[in-house]
Amino acid sequence: AGTLGALGAFDRTSRVFSEFERALMRALAGHMALAIENARLNRALVDSESRLRYLLEQSLDVIWSTDLDGTFTWVSQGAQTLIGWAPDDLVGREWRNVIAPGSRDEVSRRTAELRADPTAQQLYRVMLQCRDGRTVPAEIKQAAIVVDGAFGGAHGSVRDVTERDVLERELRNQAVELAASRERAHLAQELHDSVTQALFGMTLTTRSAEMLL
Repeated sequence: AGTLGALGAFDRTSRVFSEFERALMRALAGHMALAIENARLNRALVDSESRLRYLLEQSLDVIWSTDLDGTFTWVSQGAQTLIGWAPDDLVGREWRNVIAPGSRDEVSRRTAELRADPTAQQLYRVMLQCRDGRTVPAEIKQAAIVVDGAFGGAHGSVRDVTERDVLERELRNQAVELAASRERAHLAQELHDSVTQALFGMTLTTRSAEMLL
């Protein structure tokens, strides 16, 4: 691991330290090295947790966790922007407070599946209930919190898919318009061919009549 420092001992008299004293110094040095390394690891852990919390708070997704009963134990700051609820207002509340009535059966079904198989990961769509009464389409990604091999709650993320839905609708409309344009072009080509054939037939008929006359 490398040298962390040095530990020295001095005596007023000129003598050789005994083996017991040297062993005691080595033991003290080992304890001090362990304390220094623990302090370093603690600082690294605090820094890592700080960076992780910053990333979670800055994420566009809402990160959350619930206990066994579906009560929020932690919610990221993104909830304030997405649904108008501050994290402190949601912690201690049940998930039903933020799910629109029409999506609650789906969430209940998914949670039951997660209880039955805590190793599963889920991805599904719901409508969120905002604090001001609006609803927002969202995508939920969740997994179980496993405690002693059993279901102990859930955690995951929620992503606003409003813009994605708008884009998908625009793409579908464009696809329909493109198909209609192709059909119109096909009909125009068929009409053009029909007119051309008719004119050609009229020309032949006219020339034949002229020759007979």
